Amino acid sequence: MALGDGIRRNILHLPAMERQRFVDAIVQLNQHSFPGTRTDFPAGGVSYWFKMDEIHQATHVHGGAAFLPWHRELCNYFETLLRQIDPQMSLHYWDWNEDISPLFPIFGNMTGQAGEPWLSAGFYNPAAPGDNWRDENIHSNPFGSGGTGSYATHSNPADPPKDRARNVHSGAPPVDGGQWPRDDQFINAANFADFTSLMQGPDGNAHSEAHTWLGLGNAHTSFRDPLVFLLHSNVDRLWAMWQTKPGQTNRLDPAHVYDPLSSDSEILEPLQPWAGTGPWHTRPWFAPENENVLKTSRHASVVRPPCYDTLPNFPTAVTLETPSITFNSVPAGETTVRAAVFSVLSCDDAHFQITQGPTVLTGPPGTSFALTSLGDSDTVPSTSDFTLAKAHLWIAYRGTTAGDHATGKMTVHCTESNQDFIIPITADTIARPTVAVVMALDKSNSMNFSSGIAALPHRIDVLKYSAPAFVDVIQQGNAMGIVSFDQDAYDVVGITGPFGPPPAGPFDDLTRTNLKNLIVSHTPNPAGNTSIGDAVEKAHLMLQTPAAAPYAKKAILVFTDGFETAPKYISEVHDLLADNNVFAVCLGTAQQVQPAALSELCHDHQGFLRLTGALGNDDLFRLNKYFLQI
Repeated sequence: MALGDGIRRNILHLPAMERQRFVDAIVQLNQHSFPGTRTDFPAGGVSYWFKMDEIHQATHVHGGAAFLPWHRELCNYFETLLRQIDPQMSLHYWDWNEDISPLFPIFGNMTGQAGEPWLSAGFYNPAAPGDNWRDENIHSNPFGSGGTGSYATHSNPADPPKDRARNVHSGAPPVDGGQWPRDDQFINAANFADFTSLMQGPDGNAHSEAHTWLGLGNAHTSFRDPLVFLLHSNVDRLWAMWQTKPGQTNRLDPAHVYDPLSSDSEILEPLQPWAGTGPWHTRPWFAPENENVLKTSRHASVVRPPCYDTLPNFPTAVTLETPSITFNSVPAGETTVRAAVFSVLSCDDAHFQITQGPTVLTGPPGTSFALTSLGDSDTVPSTSDFTLAKAHLWIAYRGTTAGDHATGKMTVHCTESNQDFIIPITADTIARPTVAVVMALDKSNSMNFSSGIAALPHRIDVLKYSAPAFVDVIQQGNAMGIVSFDQDAYDVVGITGPFGPPPAGPFDDLTRTNLKNLIVSHTPNPAGNTSIGDAVEKAHLMLQTPAAAPYAKKAILVFTDGFETAPKYISEVHDLLADNNVFAVCLGTAQQVQPAALSELCHDHQGFLRLTGALGNDDLFRLNKYFLQI
């Protein structure tokens, strides 16, 4: 067994140390909370643990076609929270053919109150003050039109219950093929409708039988007990085994996996509460965070099974995202890089290798497509967290003479899928244009806010990490200036240039060094609002000065999070956006920035780059490539 390999396993077969680690991670979920306070509406300050109960009570997807996909999404989300606590953790399952009693007392008591470690961790609180506790009732939706309303007494999701009762049976459960169907009955079900009928009726009722065996009380409040996730992970495992039965590839196809229920309204509607549209509004997918995720049961991340230890080896899914590699408009004498990009879903690491090329097919003497310092291979780790991992295989091209055109090809092999990808290459060389660029640096107070990036915790950290790279790569013969902005905009340094060749050492070019020092000393204003329109206007004025006149091209590069809080707004400077090539670097993850505002800032040409983590080698190539394009 490999801890951290992303595979969900039978928890009864794990070493005691791993079981304890699993329990410890769940305990820690109640020590981390979502933004806000319990007096907000919708409630904030809900712990990661109680958020799962809030999600379950807010949606109640039972008895219909979406029961299995909705609970898969819930389990997958729970697993992502576990991995925030312990990145090596997976949501293991209880195989209900086996006696669950060996899990105790690590999981607390089998009968009566759940006991330790759950009591000390606040999973229930017999001494909860006043009315700040949740009862066992199923409360009606507290939200009226527009998301207004209030919680009934004892229904605030931020509060713990006063008790967590259990009556767990010992011994092997009566999985007999009747109301509790056998595993082979599930795996051999003819279609999705037959499978779900075995799970929740009328042909069987395994889900309810398992709940009863664990004695967790009302199924709608049972998500206050960690045992319920072991149960639902097993429900999902059986569905995954049915999906991956040999010869049934249609069961991994979003268009057919739910046949004959593929057109059921539950299958086609967005999964709640993650869609953020209610009717029972839940943060952070509803206001004020609005981190909604719109997807239906047909979404690939829902249809594709998680990795379980009982699944057959089903194919690694590889998609070539760059069917061709184009080196367009490369200046003469300049070397640039491009990548063949593959998206990967796999329960195993995926290995990619350039097996032929890159080879020149046509072009003038001196044409060369070459490997880079990153080599000819890339390995992508397994993606059991349902994100599309990316493989990048980088190649380089050096511009020859203006007007030249070249072609080539290379072959990439993926070991796990046993696929060969033949990728054509084209390149065009142009005369190098000269460019004056004004860098606009956000100094509003939001730069002190979280970036969502562990290694660069604040947005100002991302700015100071990424902006100096532009000064390093700006080509010989070009120039740049700097402005900063909060609710106003300020000149920092006027158009400076032309630059000499990029230096070999970090202090070989005093002009570049001074510009980088200005960036490093850039400091947010704790009282500053954000006027991106003012920044664009100030940068535009700098590009109209005599110092910028000798340069053929003009560009503005804005480093910001896109949150506008003061005029002028982007909408007020649309005429300037059309007159200038405006680019933007997003300082944080998608949840921490405003991509829509940044797209508008770039005049909808999608010329913004989102920095979502510490810059590794691939990211540095992308960042330098982006800067060179500017």
